Amino acid sequence: MRARTRFAVAAAAAAAMTSLATTTANASATDDLARTRCGVSVKDGHAVIYNHCDENTSVVIRIDPWLGDAYTKCVRPGITTLGTIFSVRDAWYDGHLC
Repeated sequence: MRARTRFAVAAAAAAAMTSLATTTANASATDDLARTRCGVSVKDGHAVIYNHCDENTSVVIRIDPWLGDAYTKCVRPGITTLGTIFSVRDAWYDGHLC
């Protein structure tokens, strides 16, 4: 699953770097998907977000940046912005509560 996420983030980065235009309708549909999907996704074509769907726990996620070493972060329920597609390559649940 992480490989698909990496591909999606890399594809979004490539699209942003080549300045591909996105219609308002497509951007809106992407934002709706980002709000409903649990885990990591790209919002507005450039922001990498993590949506933690369990309302009763906070969890540790591992963030893999394009540059530097991976690191962990505690996220609360809901959407957490992790950075841009130019700084974050991937993120996933690390298997721990915080």
